[in-house]
Amino acid sequence: MVLLHRDTKTSSLVSAATAELGERILEAYSTRTRWFRQMIPRSGFRAVAAWIERLTIPGILRHYALRKKCLANLGRTALRGGAKQVVVLGAGFDGCALDLSREFPSANFWEVDHSATQRWKAQVMSAADSQHLHLVGADLSQGVLPTDALRASHFDSGADNFWIAEGLLMYFPESVVQSLIGAIGSLTNAGGGLAFSFMEKRDDGRIRFRKQSRLVDWWLGRRSEPFLWSASREEVRRLLHSWKDVTFFDHEDLRALGSLEDDVPLAAGEIICFTTR
Repeated sequence: MVLLHRDTKTSSLVSAATAELGERILEAYSTRTRWFRQMIPRSGFRAVAAWIERLTIPGILRHYALRKKCLANLGRTALRGGAKQVVVLGAGFDGCALDLSREFPSANFWEVDHSATQRWKAQVMSAADSQHLHLVGADLSQGVLPTDALRASHFDSGADNFWIAEGLLMYFPESVVQSLIGAIGSLTNAGGGLAFSFMEKRDDGRIRFRKQSRLVDWWLGRRSEPFLWSASREEVRRLLHSWKDVTFFDHEDLRALGSLEDDVPLAAGEIICFTTR
């Protein structure tokens, strides 16, 4: 995100708040990440990053940025429509909740993720940011939401809530995905909504981006982070049978969102789903 924001061709795809948070985390996390932060402005580093992208998943960086932009826009629409609470699951070092909390100071925001990840994020957040953005530690791979911890931080399941799960559910088996969707539904009233991304099922049964190289398969396996769940759009509709107004956004929608020309590479295969109660 910092790399894209520093590039004049792609800076509009990444919010200033997201880039700022990324720079702070790179500076605080380790000697290696501080080196990366220092190298980002250099043309040689950008050339190497572009080369690696072509070798792995062409257009993946723009995909990440536009995925985030699409989900943030859905969050903004929900907040303008009356939502008072936003929960981001598996937020990692993402800046969506922070960005929205600054834009909508009357709403409250939660991020649910591993405490080890949140520790670094908490170090770089300001006291003002922490007033409206609550970090709740949990292992979502168990398929259970930290309901008690959410309520202890003044989460109100009776309010209009909006949930975001970006780049998360594909790392869980289907049973865990079903459990999490059910848990979200139990905490969401008729005015709430949910937006998440998922890998679209392929005819060959593999779970991957359309032009993903074997190098990425190897890397995810080495990191013990293989994709475990994919679904067709009809399967997602069935999963959300108790929700309504299911809408999908694919790579062509993201291309239009970013005003990208047809010849600009953009990764395909991951879909964004938006639904309401």
